[in-house]
Amino acid sequence: MSAKWEKDRFYQLKRLLDAFGDIELAELRAEHVWKVQAQVREAGLSAATFNRTTAATLGMVRDAEAERLVPFGRHKEILARVSWLTEHAENRNKPWSLPERDDVLSAFRHREPYWYPYVLFLFGTGARLTEVRRLDWKHVKLSSAICRIPGTKTAGADRTIQLPRQVVAALSVLRDARTGPVFRGVSGGRVNTNNWRNRVWWPLVASLDVEQMAPRCNRHTFALAALRSGWSALDVAFHLGTSVRCIEKNYLPWFRVSTRDPNGILESAQPTAVEA
Repeated sequence: MSAKWEKDRFYQLKRLLDAFGDIELAELRAEHVWKVQAQVREAGLSAATFNRTTAATLGMVRDAEAERLVPFGRHKEILARVSWLTEHAENRNKPWSLPERDDVLSAFRHREPYWYPYVLFLFGTGARLTEVRRLDWKHVKLSSAICRIPGTKTAGADRTIQLPRQVVAALSVLRDARTGPVFRGVSGGRVNTNNWRNRVWWPLVASLDVEQMAPRCNRHTFALAALRSGWSALDVAFHLGTSVRCIEKNYLPWFRVSTRDPNGILESAQPTAVEA
């Protein structure tokens, strides 16, 4: 377990209790959240941890509202007064390098084998977490290696894609459950993506020597790898259920150097005589 993850866990399990343990939940105010945020900065934790913890705190207050333990609207009152770190916003669409991707896949395969097919599917298809959560066996045909992705974000995002052979092999292991959801949580229902991120994804990724990024970066890693392997922006857009404009805006800026051979461009042009 890395020192970074130990610090993160220390914060998540102890500092929240230190900050909130001496007051009644109904007394929680923005000032208490500020105290926790200050502790995050002092501990040197990442902006992602800072924002996740702030969001978790607000979620706790919202749940307390539902149970009528605090006045209704308290979480909105706090939300209006807390700050968020945006220093890494430029990395929102940042992909992993292929060696980093392979390290993450290897770690899941050996340390979290239950979740290996799930993560491999994310990396191998670029599908959104919300789309994979809705994926049922009726959408998958392993014999022909195709999958109907139920789009969730934009109109017309439903699409049929070809599955990589590695993904087909991993899904074949799940043949004992051929009805209902393709991927299930440990309790048997559909995967709760928020719980999975917090309980499985972040602990494992934090223990590796890779850049700490959310699962959505699997999608970006797929897109950039496809473009670099020769896929057109139109191909990638259809595969991911998005627009060509979105692909060009988010991923083409990563191509800083042209690797195409220009020598064939003018081969059909007739040479022009140059007078001495």
